Amino acid sequence: RLPTFAHCSGDEGLRRVVAAGVGSIEHGFFMPEDLLPQLAERRICWSGTWSPVAFMRDNPTISGLDQSAVDGLARILDLHLARTRQAHALGVRLFAGSDAGSWGVPFGAGLHRELDFLHTAGLPLEAVLHAATLAPRQAWGLPGGRIAVGEPADLALFARCPSTDLSALHQAEAVLVEGHWWKPAAQRTA
Repeated sequence: RLPTFAHCSGDEGLRRVVAAGVGSIEHGFFMPEDLLPQLAERRICWSGTWSPVAFMRDNPTISGLDQSAVDGLARILDLHLARTRQAHALGVRLFAGSDAGSWGVPFGAGLHRELDFLHTAGLPLEAVLHAATLAPRQAWGLPGGRIAVGEPADLALFARCPSTDLSALHQAEAVLVEGHWWKPAAQRTA
């Protein structure tokens, strides 16, 4: 099948895209519990993208929301975490995707927040890191994702191990992209 993505939430829309056999669902709020086994069977990926909704919940004044709306968003996020936990237990391929560029979701930091949400949902750190690295490459047949002779290497160097401390991802010491090293300005030497 061709790689396809559906930005979708809600019972009816989610049922339609699962029946159509899309490759990946982005958002998926209000995911019906009975669809999760179908996602696993059909190898449909899911990227939860909590950050835009969490931003509105966490910034009600900016968002123009009253307490009732904030409470509603909290319930939506709690259900999303529960469904994500269930999806992981069933073997659904989960991706980390932040919807970066949406209101209140900066590039980079938005992805870090998504990883925190996956971990809060109960995914072990190994699964969280897999959702941000190898899982999307494998799902879409992209090269790389392994450290081996002849494989492309995009690597990040951290002072602490992200597989034991997720917050280590917030401070890369250096990054190798397509054979070129990048270091933050504070770490560059003449």
